Amino acid sequence: MTESEKAEFRKAYVELYEIIKKMSKQEFQKIPEEYIVNLKNEMDRTYKFEFEEKKGILNQNFKVETKALLVELYERFLAPDDEKEFWKKYDRICIDAIEKEKQKRFPNNVIKNKTSIKIESIENTSNLPVKIKEKNIVERFIQFIKRIFSIK
Repeated sequence: MTESEKAEFRKAYVELYEIIKKMSKQEFQKIPEEYIVNLKNEMDRTYKFEFEEKKGILNQNFKVETKALLVELYERFLAPDDEKEFWKKYDRICIDAIEKEKQKRFPNNVIKNKTSIKIESIENTSNLPVKIKEKNIVERFIQFIKRIFSIK
């Protein structure tokens, strides 16, 4: 990771911390204290982020890195157990797609994949849920975000 990428993530940590501070007590308690301490230690102390209450969570101007960190936070600590397997499969599919793209861009083994992972192909998605009884994952995630900020 380059220094500029590290700097962007340090700014994203500030934004993520502001989101965490807005969470309900119940959601906040699911996040390990060590995670929050590390987040505080790695934050950019000079970067200021103001959460605009009027905009709501979905309309904030978050960095791309912040959005990725928020999804990871949800996946690791806040998602119900029944969703965790879905997220693991989703991650595997994304990693597989990235590896395939690398092979297209650098076909003659220019990049040797030291951490090659045997992953189900994207075409073989028969293990993924076809229909979720309540709401789909995206709707549930949006509901979760709204619950954090008590948006109805």
